[in-house]
Parts: sequence; C-alpha cells; structure tokens
Amino acid sequence: MSTKPPDFGYRLDDEFAARNRKHTKQERLNLEDLITSEKCIGDALTVAVVDGEEILCDGYTTLAICEEHGIEPSE
Repeated sequence: MSTKPPDFGYRLDDEFAARNRKHTKQERLNLEDLITSEKCIGDALTVAVVDGEEILCDGYTTLAICEEHGIEPSE
C-alpha cells in the first residue's frame, strides 16, 4: 500500500517503511522528546526520487510522532 500525505510532496510506501529499523521503546521516547521540544526537522526525513516520483525512504517514525502531536514537519 502506498499513500500520499495530504500536504506533502512525497508518497509514503509500505516497502520502504518495512525496511526501516524499528526503534526501541527508549529510542522512540528520546526521539519524541526531541521532536516535541524542537519540532520536526526537515532533514530527519529522507525523500528520494524513484521512477520520477518522490517517496519517503526514511523518517517514518519521525513522521508518525509529528502526526501524533499535530506537528507539521518542516521542509
């Protein structure tokens, strides 16, 4: 399944998401603390052009945390 977030210029892809290493609970908590204190940083999301389409390759956990807290990822 692939979806395109409403206001983003890239598509989310289940295959790329599945290839990302899952964070430990502590790593996720640390990342959540960083994001909620400093907001989402654009370079924390890795987007690549694949067959002419921009796809999020890395940063799925960051994006999920941003969404959970209503934080818009920065460019």
